[in-house]
Amino acid sequence: MFKKFTGIVLIVFTLSAVESAHAVESVDDATIIGINIVIQSLIGAIGAAIHGKSFFKGLRNGALGGAVIATGKFMVGRSYQLAWPSKLTVALGSSMVENTARGQELFSTLGFDVGPLYFSWQRVKTQYKFRTDFMIGPSVVLIKSMAETDRFDWEASLMTGTPVFLKDDLGENWAGLAYGNTIWLKTKYARHPTVLSHELIHTYQYSSYAAGGAVFIDLFGVNEVYRKLHLRVEEDVGNFLFAYPETQLMPYLERPHEREAYGLTDLR
Repeated sequence: MFKKFTGIVLIVFTLSAVESAHAVESVDDATIIGINIVIQSLIGAIGAAIHGKSFFKGLRNGALGGAVIATGKFMVGRSYQLAWPSKLTVALGSSMVENTARGQELFSTLGFDVGPLYFSWQRVKTQYKFRTDFMIGPSVVLIKSMAETDRFDWEASLMTGTPVFLKDDLGENWAGLAYGNTIWLKTKYARHPTVLSHELIHTYQYSSYAAGGAVFIDLFGVNEVYRKLHLRVEEDVGNFLFAYPETQLMPYLERPHEREAYGLTDLR
């Protein structure tokens, strides 16, 4: 009980630190890199400490993962044609932080998501063992997307490694929307390079909070339940903790994750 209480206190502290890091006025490149490093280093350090590992090693490894995540975001911010390498770069950084937050070696498990599927390779002695898990949130979004959009954009989806759906009417103020790791685009913006890059960054933000979700899941000892069922909820839990509150409490253009996506793509 004490461990859970301590863990919850540390998670609340981390959430407060995340919001403080996001509260800076500037969104220049150096600030974006710094915020990603601060957030992921704190998540890595708190998770490592909860698992009885070195806080400072967790801080260092989390910072390394945060730098890798930021690199991937910058890549796709420059061009959506770098979607696959940027996606895998973000996945590498996210895996590094998640491993750290779970008290494991930096590269013990490597994984990435494509729609509702999460592919991972876990190191067992000198080899990596492959497994596939179903992501609950993206599975629900996929069903919603098939029911509510006009069509699935095969070309954009294959090009980006991200499910992209087109809809003629997204509302007057929206060129695109990101639901977890899935993108909806207004049909006339289907090949708009900046809009697509902007929404891809939002899907990377979704993926990058897996480590935060992992800390919470491990704290309550339910990870093995999901693993046995080949279900994955780390990203959903992480985003509920770190990203969802701003959507309820802050105006659209003041939301930290929107400011990051706008700052990286110069979308106005």
